[in-house]
Amino acid sequence: MGISLLEVVIAMAIFSIGVTAVLGIFINSSRVAGDNIRRTAAASLVNEKLEAARGQTAQQITNGREVTTRQVGDITYTITQNASYLTSNATGNVCQSSGSALAYKLVRVAVTWPDMGTVQPVTGDVLRAVGIGPTDGTKATLAVLITGATGRPVSGVTATLTGTTQSQVTGDDGCVVFAGLTDGSYSVSLNQTGYVGTANTTTARTQTLSVATGVVTRATLLYDSARTLNFALSAPVSTYVVPTGLPIRIGNTYLSETTVSATCSSSSASACLTGVPGQIRNLFPESYVVKAGSCTGTDVSQALVDIRRASANNSSVTLPMGAVTVNVERNNKKAANDRAVTFTPASGSSCGTSESYSVNTVSGTTTVLLPYGSWLVSTSFNLLNLGVGTASQTVTLNSSSRVATVTLTVAQ
Repeated sequence: MGISLLEVVIAMAIFSIGVTAVLGIFINSSRVAGDNIRRTAAASLVNEKLEAARGQTAQQITNGREVTTRQVGDITYTITQNASYLTSNATGNVCQSSGSALAYKLVRVAVTWPDMGTVQPVTGDVLRAVGIGPTDGTKATLAVLITGATGRPVSGVTATLTGTTQSQVTGDDGCVVFAGLTDGSYSVSLNQTGYVGTANTTTARTQTLSVATGVVTRATLLYDSARTLNFALSAPVSTYVVPTGLPIRIGNTYLSETTVSATCSSSSASACLTGVPGQIRNLFPESYVVKAGSCTGTDVSQALVDIRRASANNSSVTLPMGAVTVNVERNNKKAANDRAVTFTPASGSSCGTSESYSVNTVSGTTTVLLPYGSWLVSTSFNLLNLGVGTASQTVTLNSSSRVATVTLTVAQ
């Protein structure tokens, strides 16, 4: 009795399903076996690191974070050690706990490797008693907590004790502890590429702190990854000129309103501009008021933006502007071509007296974007043998009156 084609197809399908199931079990078993091998190697590296810590005094163990790698077979393992002092009554690190004497050093080690997926790092820790030495009651201690804008600890940042050669890399807790100090005044400084302090500079420094024998002096220093802010000018017209030298001002909780004056370069270490409109770089994560111009009245060209969240990096903000169309004509009503027109704050304006712009008209007419405020629009011309004359007019721009037209008449 023969076998039909349908029976052959069904048999092949059943065989394929069986092979796939067996192959899946084999692959999964191989993956589990591989993960177990890597975890075993990682556990060995953790124990090796902890044994090394047990062979050292608490003072000999480098405080803060240390990251190294080790090749085992064809796998490169990353070994991260965090070491931090604890006081005798501590429930956390020295920076955030009470107590005036260092009692222990906690060493925590974590080992990771590439392509871990959902596998957790292998970890371990050891606690070392401080005992008698440079951290006892005959010396002073300075503990500084490095946090970001939202209060989270900042890890992986090098902190230097000013006036000394001592430095530490912050661990997961963001706490740096400089022990064994003599009485005196110290501060801690940070200078890390890609990070800024509240003054919008790469370099941040604590206030000068006085330390005393047998006491832990504590402080907090804000430092976070720098943000970039894009800004545009909102124009009430479609064709316009942006005057050269338009100041852009910023301010926040920590920073008094100031003009961003530096032009960004590859080495810029403080807040800087890429252009107007453009970007403001090297900003501390905070809520900012951004202004165009130097006017300080109640109705100025400004906008608010919050860039505290990491996802807010490269946020955009638009600054409302006014527009003045200037017509320069002769006595006979013909256009006065290519005339220089100057815009200066009008008498009694809230704009800075140094804020002044100059543009040239095209075919006697030009439209210029200006910040809200009162402006004196003027142009000069020769009066034959009578010297120099001036034609001027005052305009006011604000949120309810963003557009103005000025006609200046000059002698032929």
